[in-house]
Amino acid sequence: MTSSSASVAPAAAIPFQHAELETWRSNFKGVRWTEPESGWTFYGAIDDLWRKPDGSRIVVDYQGHRQGR
Repeated sequence: MTSSSASVAPAAAIPFQHAELETWRSNFKGVRWTEPESGWTFYGAIDDLWRKPDGSRIVVDYQGHRQGR
């Protein structure tokens, strides 16, 4: 972490509610979006979705791993 990022307070975000959220979380359906300028398509399942006060969204993909046995 740099000193400049350490001094910036994180923006408050709240869980985003949407009727299709469970579909977006599904490994077999997920969410798909095509970027208009490039035509690139992004897709995949998400773990969570948050909304910042300015209306922008934060897509969350939690990762976990085991250490040792």
